[in-house]
Amino acid sequence: MNVQKYETYKSIHESLSKSLKYGFYYEAIFLEYAIQEDRLASVLKYAEIPYIDKNGHDMSISKKLNLMGTRKELAAKFYRDRLTPELILECRAWIDMRNQLCRKHPANA
Repeated sequence: MNVQKYETYKSIHESLSKSLKYGFYYEAIFLEYAIQEDRLASVLKYAEIPYIDKNGHDMSISKKLNLMGTRKELAAKFYRDRLTPELILECRAWIDMRNQLCRKHPANA
């Protein structure tokens, strides 16, 4: 990881800790979302799997997770050891919980 990305992640994690400590839960959700988006995009980029749609936009987290489970490029041991079915299920559970919160409080989303 390059120095700039390291510093960015360090800052995001500090902000996430503060958000949770002081009860700014929606801010925490957005920070967690940004981390997940970046990590999933990095995996797909490293594996040379396209994750940009025909309009030039990043695919959703759910679509990226679908790619994780179906692409042969990610079948190698290196990926299987890191992208376990349990981890993918945890990500999906987080997405479902986030979506439920946003539906309950649409003004805050």
